[in-house]
Amino acid sequence: MKNINRFKKFMCVTLTGILLAGSLSLSVFAKEKMGHLTIGNDEYYIKNSKLVVDKGQNKQILDKKVYRNRGISGAGNYVFYVKRTKFGKQGLCRLNLTTKKKKVLFTGKKLYVFNAIGNYVYYGNTPADQERWGARNLYVYDLTAKSKTLMTKMVGEVKIVGEKIYTIEHKTDVRNSKVYSFNFDGSGKKKIIEALDYEFKNDRIYYRVVSCDGDKCILEKYSCKVDGSDVKKVKDGR
Repeated sequence: MKNINRFKKFMCVTLTGILLAGSLSLSVFAKEKMGHLTIGNDEYYIKNSKLVVDKGQNKQILDKKVYRNRGISGAGNYVFYVKRTKFGKQGLCRLNLTTKKKKVLFTGKKLYVFNAIGNYVYYGNTPADQERWGARNLYVYDLTAKSKTLMTKMVGEVKIVGEKIYTIEHKTDVRNSKVYSFNFDGSGKKKIIEALDYEFKNDRIYYRVVSCDGDKCILEKYSCKVDGSDVKKVKDGR
């Protein structure tokens, strides 16, 4: 922990400088653009507890009592988000973009929408012992079977790439975290890498690893196939 605290100060100075040169451009301190979703030429966003669609010269309110900081995602002809429902409950909602019909799929506490694809919605909730840190357990909701399955715990983000779901562990300091892959239905959990951050490019994963030896901490860049194999060190400028 002593080394990590030293490294935090080091990272704040160097992450936006030389260490970001080359193939990678991710930043640990980049802020998420909360409550925004782009589908085609239309932008869906949440403002003042309202879900709004912006079609360029026409804005329309689609729903109210919507949480801005609980995520928003789209799949097919639907948008998924979280709103306040009756009796102070929270509902994971689905909006049909053609009919504008809204449906509360289920209710719960501290819900968050990570992503969605096909018949699956990936959502999280925050356990009581993680409220201070914001870590979420990840579930997949099957729209056809109307069933929920726990995929993994302590999740920071969820990406859909190719035929797989990728997650990285939630973290509150600068350290390497486990990246896992799953099938769309939440099965087939597999550890891919441990990394500070990562991105996909040309059918490979490019990622950075932080390591400390005494007072010295360094960042190294690597790439691998999407299944974690064929690991190669990446030189600056490549």
